[in-house]
Amino acid sequence: MMKLKNNLTDLNLIEAIKNGNERGLELLFERYYQSLCEFSEIIVIQSDFAEEVVSDLFLELWMKRNSLQIEKGVKSYLFVAVKNKSLNYLKRHKKVTFSELEEGKHKFLVGNEAESVLQGKELNLAINKLLNEMPAQRRLIFRMNRIEGFKYKEIAEILSISVHTVQNQMVKANKFLTERAHLLLKYVSLLPLFLMDLL
Repeated sequence: MMKLKNNLTDLNLIEAIKNGNERGLELLFERYYQSLCEFSEIIVIQSDFAEEVVSDLFLELWMKRNSLQIEKGVKSYLFVAVKNKSLNYLKRHKKVTFSELEEGKHKFLVGNEAESVLQGKELNLAINKLLNEMPAQRRLIFRMNRIEGFKYKEIAEILSISVHTVQNQMVKANKFLTERAHLLLKYVSLLPLFLMDLL
């Protein structure tokens, strides 16, 4: 079996998977597993549910490798698939609903620069409190753009909405956070970069 290098493109890895190369699946898994889990967790709330969703996706990729039709946009394909699987998971298990996104159950990662665990926890709570005041869709779009680094067009494709809707929601999210940024000033040394520019 051909040995694959880590610098191959996503499409190269998909081709390898289609040709039955398990290393192609491993490399794609290593490349996207963490970010896909974080994205799924936005929807299904709990990390173990998210891990189950993403693991199921990669298993499905392998089982259906002979019929895979991904010619471009592998990253978008994976995130759309995870979105759909996450929503289906909610429908099947009925353990959580989108309304729970309003209950502040999401974790927010604070970088290693945190001056203390206590301050880090306080910052988590403060940021979560602000983000969880947003409507669910707006918060999801904001996280995808500012945390996951997706472009507006990519977000629109993944969520099946227009680019204009994404732009509009980001404007409202930024305005909302800017108006409340003073609430985070005491944590200024700990704030993630994507929030620093709001102060």
